[in-house]
Amino acid sequence: MTEPKIKILPTSYFGNIYYYYELLTSNLVQIELYENYPKQTFRNRSNIVNSNGIICLSVPIEKKNNNFSYTKDMKISYQTDWVSYHLKTISTAYSHAPFFEYIFYDIENILKEKHKFIIDLNNQLLILIFKFLKIETSKIKYTNSYIKNYEHNIIDLRNVFKETQHNIFTQNIIFPEYNQVFFPKLQFMKNLSIIDLIFNIGNEAFLYFNKIQNAPTKTIST
Repeated sequence: MTEPKIKILPTSYFGNIYYYYELLTSNLVQIELYENYPKQTFRNRSNIVNSNGIICLSVPIEKKNNNFSYTKDMKISYQTDWVSYHLKTISTAYSHAPFFEYIFYDIENILKEKHKFIIDLNNQLLILIFKFLKIETSKIKYTNSYIKNYEHNIIDLRNVFKETQHNIFTQNIIFPEYNQVFFPKLQFMKNLSIIDLIFNIGNEAFLYFNKIQNAPTKTIST
């Protein structure tokens, strides 16, 4: 009997295509809440593309009170109006994309709710994406404690989605090209935020994941 494919992933702000590939090729996903929150990762960042190239959208996080803070406790800072900036940047980049209106206004409503915690914002966005892709969210669970090393049948991907290491884990993966807004002015940009895929190809986004090739799952110790 084949063991169920269980993966441990970090939370992610508008997770990229590889992040959703890992989500969709799992039987069960647990999103880590009890890690010591790392800085400068995809937990609060996302890459999109406009006419000038890749733009990193970053959700500002309030400074930690000490050297250790659980991911679940990380609060979003609203000292700057980053919500308006993100919405304007997304709109400018994708307003001419064929499926822009299918999901942008739902994104706008979620961001304007001004969630207190990054985990709550990311969770609402994940639910929205799953709804658009017509996938049940029942496979998504959350950790209730921190486990440093998981058993062999659980795939630990918490360290895969660090910006400084991300290319190492995706350099041998083939992401098929799809029509992007600024092509052919810009060459195809692979593995951007999931919203780039959805704005550009709409309902075909779900089928796109079946075309990704040579994507062996790696287990990384934390």
